[in-house]
Amino acid sequence: PALEQVFLERKPCEIDPTRVKDPAVIQTNMENLKDYVQRIFQAITSSALHCPTLMCQVFHDLRQLATSYFPDNREVRYSVVSGFIFLRFFAPAILGPRLFDLTTEQIDSQTNRTLTLISKTIQSLCNLVSARTPRCNEDYMVCMYQAFYTETHVTAVRQFLEIISATSNPTQRNLDTAVVLKEGVLTKRAQGRKRFGRKNFKARYFRLTTQDLTYSKHKGKEPLCNIPLVDILAVERVQEESFKKNNMFQIVQPERVLYLQASNCVEEKEWVDVLAKICRTNDHRLDKYHPGAFISGHWICCKVAAEGAEGCTQVSTSLDLHMNVDTETELARLHSLIITHIDRLENVMQACECQAVYTGDICFLPSSMIEDVQSCFKTLTALREAAFVLEQEHRAYLRSIARETKYGSKQAPIGDDNYLVLAGRLSCLDSSSLRRPC
Repeated sequence: PALEQVFLERKPCEIDPTRVKDPAVIQTNMENLKDYVQRIFQAITSSALHCPTLMCQVFHDLRQLATSYFPDNREVRYSVVSGFIFLRFFAPAILGPRLFDLTTEQIDSQTNRTLTLISKTIQSLCNLVSARTPRCNEDYMVCMYQAFYTETHVTAVRQFLEIISATSNPTQRNLDTAVVLKEGVLTKRAQGRKRFGRKNFKARYFRLTTQDLTYSKHKGKEPLCNIPLVDILAVERVQEESFKKNNMFQIVQPERVLYLQASNCVEEKEWVDVLAKICRTNDHRLDKYHPGAFISGHWICCKVAAEGAEGCTQVSTSLDLHMNVDTETELARLHSLIITHIDRLENVMQACECQAVYTGDICFLPSSMIEDVQSCFKTLTALREAAFVLEQEHRAYLRSIARETKYGSKQAPIGDDNYLVLAGRLSCLDSSSLRRPC
């Protein structure tokens, strides 16, 4: 939505004096640019919980390696991750949204320039957590960099990087400076209580950092309880039947379970998501849990009487992919690539044959040896056969369309170039031979 706003509004954002005819509009353009950058910045920093688990693991490993190689440089653990995610992912995606399937529209020169300026600013964000002063190559960008080099933006970037590269190593956590990820008021059930009662539920101020989860009577007061993140075995929602209350979730610890209630469903989801994300690398995570509470001598969910019994329900998976993939288009693209580079595929097949039966220097061999020649040859043969079958069906379909379509009809009106394009494609297909193995 943030980028869509740029495409829809098309507000001028040029702030380079050498590119602007009227200097009086620079201030207005600057405000437009700041607005767009702030929206995109907010979209980026709020997307940490949607980062795929595999990428989070890569960022975690990068951070661990950087810390081990540069133990005296505490900022390197941020810069190694921010340099990848901002410079190699977010900035290129903003600069070339069509390449990342973020839009299918043609981008005019003004919008393209706006995207360039936004991308420049986003690239500078990766330096927020490591550079003492923002680096600026163009004088006209100084105001933009200064506008986003604030404590609020630095904290937001650090929170984002902490979540996508979270570690459950208690030794490493103690060496790092704690970064606050979320805080607010939750209603907790007194731990260890066996009966219902209003006194069992009390409002407390919770504070989640990259090291632990604490709660106190009020904000700024001394913590009443400290839960190391490594001790969190699962974070799951609680059945409403357990306490006759909604928006409740539980934090499972080795010796007890902490039941919490959020003020609304949105707040509940935010707490569950961030806790689950930050503790996903814990070594002793549970596979099963009890969605109900242990009350009156048995678990509400499964009626088992043993309080230490294994959970009855699988924990929620961390796989949460937000993708919009057109499978037909992607398969057609793969087929086109295979047909276009069929010669290379056949060269590798020839290399398999040579490597299997001949050890001389005459035949073609790839730069690296093929480990399993038989399986490789079998797979490539099946791939080539499938590609040929699809290509024959594709050509037959195009010919049938060409026979049924008449120039000047409703399907191919006079002046429409699509008919001419189709005719040109058919002539190319007729002139090209489709080689098929004997």
